[in-house]
Amino acid sequence: MTDDAGQADSTQHRPPPASASGSAPGSAPASAPGSGPQARFEFVPADEREPATVRCAGDIDLTNVGEFEAALDQAAATASAITADLAEVTYCDSAAIRALFGAARKARLTIQVSSAGPINGIMLEVSGLDQIATVVTLD
Repeated sequence: MTDDAGQADSTQHRPPPASASGSAPGSAPASAPGSGPQARFEFVPADEREPATVRCAGDIDLTNVGEFEAALDQAAATASAITADLAEVTYCDSAAIRALFGAARKARLTIQVSSAGPINGIMLEVSGLDQIATVVTLD
């Protein structure tokens, strides 16, 4: 009986499987379990009116920052100006901020944020990222 209770405890804190994330068509696959809700990173190539864009949703942390960096690198490889749309990000850690610094070194970076989101103008100002990238608040 204690095995059942121990097993229930170990699964109690697990997030839903990555396949339940509902990634949009054309977006990168969801990250490994444990990375947060609906983590996705979608690269949208530049056109004559818009720069290359990386749209992000869910949590960006150490478990999936490699996917975030890959999407930013893909955008920077195809355009001299890129936009990181972070309005739907629900959480980020310092790994995400480090990735944004890296992207700003490779291309002219605009970061779109939500005033109510975890990545906002104040956070980017404190990190100093606003000194090397353009920050646009969407609300």
